[in-house]
Amino acid sequence: MPFTLLVIIRRSWFLGAFLCKLVPFVQASTIFVSAGTVLAIAVDRYNTIVHFNPQHPKGGKKEMLINATMIWVSSFLLSIPLCVFQGTVPVGLPGLHIYYKCVELWPSSFLKGVYTLMILVLQFAIPTVALLVTHIHIRSHLNARIVRTDSVQGETKGYQQSDSQGPSMNHERLKRDLRRNTRATMVLLNISIVFTISWLPWNSLNLLAEFHPNVMSPKALY
Repeated sequence: MPFTLLVIIRRSWFLGAFLCKLVPFVQASTIFVSAGTVLAIAVDRYNTIVHFNPQHPKGGKKEMLINATMIWVSSFLLSIPLCVFQGTVPVGLPGLHIYYKCVELWPSSFLKGVYTLMILVLQFAIPTVALLVTHIHIRSHLNARIVRTDSVQGETKGYQQSDSQGPSMNHERLKRDLRRNTRATMVLLNISIVFTISWLPWNSLNLLAEFHPNVMSPKALY
């Protein structure tokens, strides 16, 4: 975000106490929303492919709106602690104020550690595991359907052309559906890989800074 870039360039917080609370809250909310969206996509693909029932189709725009609302509301609720425990502190010498820093002001290190672990679980661990599990189940389901389709099609090869035209057309249509679902599954796999690679360093650094602060101190880094 532009605010983060300004802080990195100026190495201080000059935007006031209100934005000091608002900016981290918005940043955390968008992070939770992205994780929730990835999780919702994985579950939706799983239900669409593995538990597809043409007689009972899934909800359309209404269900999507409900899911999106739940993701956003949950993300806002999970980000409230950052808004509450964020504040500005003066930096300088005794009697001489130089600049302000926008930092987290938790009442105890225990609560901060609990919140850090909660972020790791909800924002990274659960979506990553869900992506992996749903991908494995979808691949197994598609492979089983392909085997069944090839087996049934092999049995119909001995039929006369007039008798086998209907089954053959059904098999071709089913194979097209399987190929389309397979491509969608590969997209899900790519999302899983990109999501894990993108968020693993950030979560690892958060854990390291929280439970081994000496490793992340300026003296150790520089």
